[in-house]
Amino acid sequence: MRAQLERVEVKRGHSFFAADYPIRRRLDHEYHHHPELEIALVVGMSGTLQCGATTSSFRSGQLFLLGPNVPHRFTGTLPHGSAGRAFVVQLRPDWLGERFLALPETFGFRDLVERSRLGLSLRDPDSRIRRRLTAVTRAEGMSRLVHLLSLIATMVESPGWTEVTGAPLRMKRQTRDISRIQTLQDTLRERFRDQIEEAAIAELLGFTRTSFCRWIRSVTGRTFTEILNDHRIANAVLLLQQTDLPVARVALECGYGSLSHFYREFRRRQKSDPSAVRRSSRLDGS
Repeated sequence: MRAQLERVEVKRGHSFFAADYPIRRRLDHEYHHHPELEIALVVGMSGTLQCGATTSSFRSGQLFLLGPNVPHRFTGTLPHGSAGRAFVVQLRPDWLGERFLALPETFGFRDLVERSRLGLSLRDPDSRIRRRLTAVTRAEGMSRLVHLLSLIATMVESPGWTEVTGAPLRMKRQTRDISRIQTLQDTLRERFRDQIEEAAIAELLGFTRTSFCRWIRSVTGRTFTEILNDHRIANAVLLLQQTDLPVARVALECGYGSLSHFYREFRRRQKSDPSAVRRSSRLDGS
């Protein structure tokens, strides 16, 4: 499987795509890419985001900015009885023309677009962002442009943006590389609980173990073990948010035989302890 090219359809009379739609039960888009910049926010549910070669968890209300042609896929399941919504804006970075991007006032936007090639996340966005996202999806005419520019200005001014992935995986790479990355991600999504041998994954993808190690580092800037731990910790976050399983059981369910190893990897990625993540999810209702 490889990332599918999504053709973003912009309505007549509009210069960019914007939508606000309900999530019925599951959020499970295809792994895809498009030349447009994407602003995305999901409320009412948590889940996982595959961005390039990185898999991470997201929570309700977290904002994402994904650069042009960055392959990505959001997945998640609504808690029983809950309601969820997704807000999406897709636009070409130069949708107002190249002269717009050359203006000195747009320096912050140009910088944000450049950084978005790694995927960017804002964990606790300003409350104005959701209001302006909603306004963009519902306005028409000049008001629509004004609301979008206001949204972008708020995003540029917002501190706390973090990179989703450690290295860009762009669609300029060979199709075979992208296909192999997706096969790797699909395998880890199904088997992250298992004790997976690196040599077995190398054979699955048509490599010797040594050549696989070189290849995965050159394509993603990361090791196989780091990518495997991404999957495990992302799923651990979901279990902590959505269940009352003890932390030790969560560790086992996610493939960690050693609790100390689980804590070490969890803190490295989440900058917090499992218990704190669980408490936070209860407070924000995600």
